[in-house]
Amino acid sequence: TTATVTFTFSPDTTLPMVAITSPADGSTVTEPYILVEGTATDDVGVTDIFVNGIYVFPAGGVFSTCVSHVPGPNTITAVAYDAAGNSGSASVSVTYEPDLEGPVLTLSSPADGSTVYASWVNVAGTATDPSGVSSVQVNGAWAPLIGDQFDVADGLVPGENELVVVAADTWGNTTTAVVHVVYYLDVTSPVVTIEQPLPDAVLSVSPVLVAGTVTDDVGVAAAYVNGLEV
Repeated sequence: TTATVTFTFSPDTTLPMVAITSPADGSTVTEPYILVEGTATDDVGVTDIFVNGIYVFPAGGVFSTCVSHVPGPNTITAVAYDAAGNSGSASVSVTYEPDLEGPVLTLSSPADGSTVYASWVNVAGTATDPSGVSSVQVNGAWAPLIGDQFDVADGLVPGENELVVVAADTWGNTTTAVVHVVYYLDVTSPVVTIEQPLPDAVLSVSPVLVAGTVTDDVGVAAAYVNGLEV
C-alpha cells in the first residue's frame, strides 16, 4: 500500500521588525555609557538580538542593554534574527559630548588682597555644574555644600596667606580659585589719654565728667571708664 502526501514548502522570508525606542535619533549625550532600549518582533519569533555586536537576550520582544561611546558622532545598531536566519535592523545616531568643563566657582569673601585682624577668615562662595558638584575644598579641607553655597572658616598665620579653593564635579573636572589675605597681628595697645579731670584735682561735685581720647593703629573696639562702657 502506498500513501502520498503532497505539501507546499513556503520558506520564511519575512524579516524581523526592529525599533530602537531609546535613545532618540539625533540626540546628544554627556555620559560615556547609554541605555539602549527597543523592540524586536517576528511572525515566527526572534531568536537573537545584537546591539553594536553585543548579544542581548530577547525577552518577550523587548531588549535593553548599555553601550559605550567615543567622543563625537556614534551609531547604535540593533540587529534581530529569526529561526530562519532572517535579520532585521534599526539604527540611531547619537553624539557624545563628554563633560570636560569644571564647575563655575565664585568667591564672595574674603576679597583678594584684603587685610584681617583675626587668626581665621570665613571663605564663602558658590559652586555650580550641570552634572553636579561633588566637592569643594579650601586649602585641602572639605567645605560643606548647602545647595550650591559654601561657607567655612580657615585658619591664618601672621602675614600674607594664600587661600586655594578647588571645586570638583561628578566627572572629576575641577576649577580653582585663589585669593590672598594679610593677617595683621596687632600687638600694639591702644593709647588712652584722660584730659578731664586733671591729675590730682580736688572736686566738689558728683558725678564727675571724664573726658579724653583713645587711639589705636587698627581702631578702637570699645572703651570703659571704671568698668562702664562709654
